[in-house]
Parts: sequence; structure tokens; C-alpha cells
Amino acid sequence: MTRASILDKLIWLGVALVALGFLGYGYASNEYRRAHAIRSDGCFAHQPYPEVLSVATDVTDPLEPAQPRRWLASVSGEISAAPAGTKLLFVAIGDKAPAEVSFDSGPCVPPQGSGIELSRIRESLSATVGRAEQRLKDAEPMKHSAILGTILAIAEDPAFKVANARRLVVLSDLLECEGRLTAYRRSGFRLPDPDGQPLKGVTLDIYVLKNPRDLRFQTPALVAAWVAWARAAGATVRVDAPSLGRQES
Repeated sequence: MTRASILDKLIWLGVALVALGFLGYGYASNEYRRAHAIRSDGCFAHQPYPEVLSVATDVTDPLEPAQPRRWLASVSGEISAAPAGTKLLFVAIGDKAPAEVSFDSGPCVPPQGSGIELSRIRESLSATVGRAEQRLKDAEPMKHSAILGTILAIAEDPAFKVANARRLVVLSDLLECEGRLTAYRRSGFRLPDPDGQPLKGVTLDIYVLKNPRDLRFQTPALVAAWVAWARAAGATVRVDAPSLGRQES
């Protein structure tokens, strides 16, 4: 083999390697774009939801003035900690347990960055949080408070099961009152044993909001009863109840 033919082969080999490099770079760039592409609602276009986060707010009683601010700080912190692309579902806890949950489905948590589209998504998310906060501010006293039934309805809803990582944030005074199940007893409060493990695989964050009308019923034992029930139901439980001396994660 002559020197010229060897040189020709080396040249063609170099051309082939360069072409393969361009093809590989183009494929990698396309895969990167697909992995990071988001829709107009902030959700990933070509990926499943990394997490679904449901925020359930108890609106069955007006709260003391500082509590709405604490609610906003807590919810904002939970959203900030959620990975980009997380599906957000907001729901109000009312006087009756919903047969079918009516979520206020906000946009997904947008990724970091700047631009008109991301700003619009963040504005939409802020509006969704604002609606939930306003419902809390507009709360009026109700005779019943279906906290347990709402939690169970959320856990069973298909919209809450769209991701393997599921987080449920409950912001409530925890004063359940529906039918025979009531926390308004001096003798103590005990939730019924869960049927199976409806919260298996769910991380449950409980933020206890102070109810100025019924503070005497908001006891450490009340929080302990909810934590015991949630753990028996299969949940990983985190509690924020500083006014009752309980804060754990």
C-alpha cells in the first residue's frame, strides 16, 4: 500500500469521524431539548410528572389574622421545594367530604430561567395560589368539617395518581366534625382504623392552623391522633405545629 493510499484512507477516516461527531452532537442536543421542553402550562412536554403535589386547605372556620400569612409562607415553601414539572392540585376542605374532588388545577412548577413564557406560567401559578388563599381568608364558620373524608377522596382521585411521587399538604385546624366522628369532645379524639393503606407511597405534610374559637380542643393529643392514623394508612408524615410544641420531619 502506497503512502498516498494510506493518506487517502486517513483523510476519509477523519471525515467519517467528524460526520459521526456532528450526528452525535445533533442527537444529544435534540434529546436535551426533548428532556427540557415544557408546555404552555409549565409541565414537561416529553416526560411524565416527576411529582404530583396536592394542597388541601381547611376553609370551615375563620382563622386568627397571622394564619393566612403562615399559610402563604408554607404553601410557597412547598412549591419552591418541588421539582420542576410537578403537577399542582389545589382543593378546599369543606363541610362535606367530596364524592368527586373538584381540584383547582394550577400550572406545573416551572423550571428556573427567564423569558416571557416562563413569566406567564409563574403569573398563572401565583393566581392559582391567590385563589386558594382568598378562600381561606373568606372562610366562615361551618357546622361540619370533613377533613378525613377529603383526604381519602384526594388519595383515591386519578388526578392524584399521575406520578409515583405523591405529596399531600394539609393545612387545617384538624378539628374533624362529620357525623359521629368529632374532635369536639373533652374525652379525646380517635380516628377510625384506616381501611387498608390508602396513603401508601404518599408523603403527608400537616400544617396545623390555629382556630381562635376552639383553641381548647387543639391539643397535642389531637395532632398525635392524626399522625397515628396517617402512618397506619401508609403515609410518610411530616408535622408543623409549633404552637402545640410539635415539629417533625
